[in-house]
Order: sequence, then structure tokens, then C-alpha cells
Amino acid sequence: MMKHLQMILLIGSLVCLTGLAGCQAPRKLSSREQKAVRVAWHNAYQGDPSLAGVEINQYFDATCRFGLDAYRSAHPAQVKYYFWDGRIRTCQYAPNGVILERSWNKEKATPGSPLWDFVDFGLGSDPQFKTHADPRRKVQQWRNLHAGDPTLAGIRIMQKTEGCAYEDKSRFDHRHPSLIEYYFWDGRERSMFFTPYGDVRSDSLSGSRKRSPEEWQGVDFSYGSDPQFNKHKDPRIQ
Repeated sequence: MMKHLQMILLIGSLVCLTGLAGCQAPRKLSSREQKAVRVAWHNAYQGDPSLAGVEINQYFDATCRFGLDAYRSAHPAQVKYYFWDGRIRTCQYAPNGVILERSWNKEKATPGSPLWDFVDFGLGSDPQFKTHADPRRKVQQWRNLHAGDPTLAGIRIMQKTEGCAYEDKSRFDHRHPSLIEYYFWDGRERSMFFTPYGDVRSDSLSGSRKRSPEEWQGVDFSYGSDPQFNKHKDPRIQ
């Protein structure tokens, strides 16, 4: 058994040296390496009162050394430890759990920094924020900017937008919608893109025109000035 473990460590060391030699084209582990025991991830700072949380990336930079397939059901490629004082400890691993690199980040995670967005605070020392303030930036609640406007027909809200190049779509989970479109009875449309925190990315207003019934699909008329269509014809009907 001892010899077997020594062999695993030897394989891991060879993997580590190969990876550190440079990030070249992806390669798959050899059949011998694939037989190495998968090392389950464990929290290296478990019980540390200064630990705020952990960010686990199954696939990251290290995957180009071994290929994505090597990390499927294997040890995460990267684990980041975040501390309440803003320090970040980054560790990169081979698929079998052998550590490749570990370092303290030069940049600190200040309160409100996007670096906190993907941290799992459930793995930290104060997951309910009883003794520490939540360092994540507060999210603005969306509001109807044209509430009470008699020309407003309705609104279409998109929590996540396809093809949005501004942000990773997962960052909009439980945050501000990425796109809000205001539709007016004369056919005008105001499109507003937002960050996950509610900051305006872009704001545009199109001219008035006749829209087809298909273009009105998905519009929520309850936000408009005439939700019961007492004064206006339902534009979704031909």
C-alpha cells in the first residue's frame, strides 16, 4: 500500500513538472496517470475564523495542461480562498489533486468588488454574516422609469440576455435584470442594458413606427397605462 501511494505521488510530481513547463496544447493523462487515485477536495482553511469563503473552479487555466476531459469528476483545477481582510489565496491543481501552484494574490478583494461575486460563503467562518458585513456590492432593485406615463404600453423584462457580451450570464442570477425594454403605444421602444448591480450599460430609444403583432409578444401590459385596453387596441391582435 505504501509503495502504491508513493507511486501516486511520483506520478503527481511528474504531472506538476510537466504542467509548469508551460501551458501548451491540451493533453490527456496517460493510462498510468488515469489510474491514480482521485484526491477529494478539502478546505485547507477549515475552521479558520479569518476565512470568508471559497471559490471553486472545476475548469480553469490549469485545464489547458491536461485537457478538459481530465478534470471531469476529478479534483477542481483551481480553488481560491477569500479572507475577511481581503486577502486571496489561489491554488491550482492537477486532476489527481497534486498542487501545481499556490500564491497570495497581489490584488485584494475590497468591499463591493466583483471578486466576491462567485465566493461560496457557506464554506467560510461566518456564512450568515453575524459578525462580518457582507462584502458583496448591494444590488439595486429595478423600477419602472416610465410609471404614470400615459404613452407607455408595457414592459419586457429579460433577466438574462442571449449574446450579451458585457457579463457572464450567471452573474445575473438573483440580481438586476440585464435588459428592460419599454414599449410605447406609438411604436417607440426604449432598450436599457444593465450590469448585475443595476448600473446602466446602454440606453437607446427608437423612433415611432407600426409594429407587427409578433413584435408585441412577451410585453407585460400590466406595467403600462392601459392594461385592460380600455383606450387602446391590444396590439398583439391583428
